[in-house]
Amino acid sequence: MIARMIVVTWFLWGIPFAVGAATFVSEPLSDQVGVGQLAAFTLFLDTQGKAINALDGAVLYDEKKFEFKGVVDGGSIISAWLRKLGTEGPGQLLFSGIIPDGYEGGRGKLFTLYFIARDVGDGAIVMRSDAYLNDGDGTRIVTDSLSSSVTIVQGRVAGALSEVPTADIEAPHSIKAVVAQNKAMFGGRPFIILDAKDSQSGILRYELLQSETELSFEALETRSFAWRTISNPEALSSPIGKYLYVRAIDKVGNATVAVVSREGQLSPEKSAEPFSAVGSFGILMAVAAMLFLFYRLTKSPHV
Repeated sequence: MIARMIVVTWFLWGIPFAVGAATFVSEPLSDQVGVGQLAAFTLFLDTQGKAINALDGAVLYDEKKFEFKGVVDGGSIISAWLRKLGTEGPGQLLFSGIIPDGYEGGRGKLFTLYFIARDVGDGAIVMRSDAYLNDGDGTRIVTDSLSSSVTIVQGRVAGALSEVPTADIEAPHSIKAVVAQNKAMFGGRPFIILDAKDSQSGILRYELLQSETELSFEALETRSFAWRTISNPEALSSPIGKYLYVRAIDKVGNATVAVVSREGQLSPEKSAEPFSAVGSFGILMAVAAMLFLFYRLTKSPHV
């Protein structure tokens, strides 16, 4: 298992607006698989020349043909998942995520889906998604549905997979931790938003540790502490610890610890000063997207 430690900054701001848009491309690993083998689909984002920083979508599949096995999102342009892709009903996978700093291009990897082939014939998936433009207005674009399929045959097909790849020797990296407070979110309580990248298996979970004393990297690695798994975003309980530490863990157990430095006290009134504590407009827009989409999803789940 690989572990790393980095330092990130705790920014204090409120909730501006912005988000993303696009079309999608699918690339099956193989056009043909045997019953019992894995069908793999890698999905990409084509922004059509527009800057995108959020997606809210669904992938539909025929349960008579496929059984969902898993997803690998290592290397994804989405590094802040508000809803990790997972089953939300028969033949349906839902996801929502943010692309910090936005993305503009024709082949931005989203994730690879793996399905066990169950019966002969054509096995298809259909992806549909809302996308949000990074235009300052949170403009929503409903993208065209994408359909992709493979042929399922009896017997084994040479080169087709039987297991989801799990090799991963790289720890999560590029962690950003943002603590914000606004009356519209969590009843005005402070909350934390995390963003991290993982090049291979993908982020499995985030954990939070609050402490009244400063802890060394050696202590964090060798001693037992009361880490707790958190959602993203996650409301913080009062009183907030003097020192905050977050840990990003990927799907094979590689971990990176980030020290969240405290720069000042939070209050709802500080949300009116979004530019006073941060110099990166790109990061600010990413946080705006996270907050906007999270608020929308909690009010009206994707259908």
